[in-house]
Amino acid sequence: MRNNRTLILLLLIALTMRVAAQQIRIPSTRVTVDLPAGEWNYLKTLNLDKNITVYLYIYTDSVVIDASGDTILPFLRIYVQRNYRGSAYDLAYDRFLKQPFQSMNEYTDGLPVGGIGYVGAYRSNDDSKEYQFRMIYLKDKENGIEIRMETTGDTYARFDKMFNDILQTVDIKK
Repeated sequence: MRNNRTLILLLLIALTMRVAAQQIRIPSTRVTVDLPAGEWNYLKTLNLDKNITVYLYIYTDSVVIDASGDTILPFLRIYVQRNYRGSAYDLAYDRFLKQPFQSMNEYTDGLPVGGIGYVGAYRSNDDSKEYQFRMIYLKDKENGIEIRMETTGDTYARFDKMFNDILQTVDIKK
């Protein structure tokens, strides 16, 4: 009987560890995001100029193959623009001008105060594939922040709930 309890306890611990989250704090901000542990891994940081930094994470839990048979790397991109004077809406518009997309849904539910979210799509000129994403825009002090999770259009349904769940964890710590 005691061995069964131990086995059940170990199984519960293993299951808990599998679904546990790793919290990342976006450097130079008070913003945190919870990622499912073991499913998403940091890839690299890009410093586009003295005020713009991009942090990239990729989905590594399993191989993702699209309808064309190509291996796909769903990603999380965190875009931080320091000393941004506009609102989250201004940032959304500024970013839209640089990378236009079709907005399929706009939402604010579950986001930090002043944040705005989009579900959108676009066609890549590089590979002629359709892509879909969820992203949110928010302000933290003087930082404008875009958090975007993306994959190909034909693999998006597999990831939409996960993307939404992750973006619902975004928080601005006091």
